[in-house]
Amino acid sequence: MTSNDLTVEDVLRRGAKLDFPDSVKNLMRGDLGQIEGGFNTEVQKLVLKDEKPYTDRPNAHLTPINWDDARKEYTEQFGAQPADDKQLLSYLLYPKVYADYFAHDEAYGQVANLPSNAFFYGLKPNEEVLVRLGAGKTITIKYLNVTE
Repeated sequence: MTSNDLTVEDVLRRGAKLDFPDSVKNLMRGDLGQIEGGFNTEVQKLVLKDEKPYTDRPNAHLTPINWDDARKEYTEQFGAQPADDKQLLSYLLYPKVYADYFAHDEAYGQVANLPSNAFFYGLKPNEEVLVRLGAGKTITIKYLNVTE
């Protein structure tokens, strides 16, 4: 609603024609649990279309994971073994988000250590930032020059 500048009335009036992102559907379905007092039922029906929301624990709907098969699937999709169970679990819980993250990481490398401002907006001429690479390993990055 916020990114498209919609009001609750807009959603109620045009909701049947709107396409909602998976994250909103997951929230309204109850994949993240139940909120106190529940959601507005009209909005929930518009978002979920013909799906029924959960009324019990969200993990009651998860299928058991065969970890060996999951690692094989990960390797087939990304051409690499997951570094740890946390990566594999991230992929299994949020496959689209993880695929985007993996593609970004492949294209640009690890950017998690960059300060937020530098990551989102880049550096300004003569600006410098400190980036911690690990214990006792900090580098200074300074914007010195730009060419055509």
